[in-house]
Amino acid sequence: MTWVLWNPLIQELYELPGYDCADLHLQASGLGYDCAHDDYKVVRIDEIHHNGSYVYKTLVYSLKFDSWKWIKDCPCGPRQFSQGVYLNGILYWMSTHFIIALDLSTEDYRQLSFPSVFSGPRVDLGIRNEFGRVGWMLGSKLQLLDTATGWMGDER
Repeated sequence: MTWVLWNPLIQELYELPGYDCADLHLQASGLGYDCAHDDYKVVRIDEIHHNGSYVYKTLVYSLKFDSWKWIKDCPCGPRQFSQGVYLNGILYWMSTHFIIALDLSTEDYRQLSFPSVFSGPRVDLGIRNEFGRVGWMLGSKLQLLDTATGWMGDER
């Protein structure tokens, strides 16, 4: 698979170098800025079946060093084909039971709990960057399409 970065402001396309992708199944990806190292990073999380269970390997591309590297495994599987939401040096993805947060400077993962308001059925749960804060939206089968419950978190 070929990965490219597109800068629409200067109309520049950059093809990322290849990497070993044998037995990898893309689960999620993201793009963000690591302000501590003045570097843009592309993140891909891949699902691998290993010893009867699934492992979520993380591969990070550094624009500064023009190379890919493996970092710590993702603690659980994000939603398939989900795009990370970037805010303040952290990429966020949805999982079934919590939010996955990857700090691009330390390359460490954290798991953030959903607020208690999300204890019901999760039909349309999404993550967004709204007003400089990370927000979670919940749509329920019991709610009308134009109604939703939202919660804003500033946990970083």
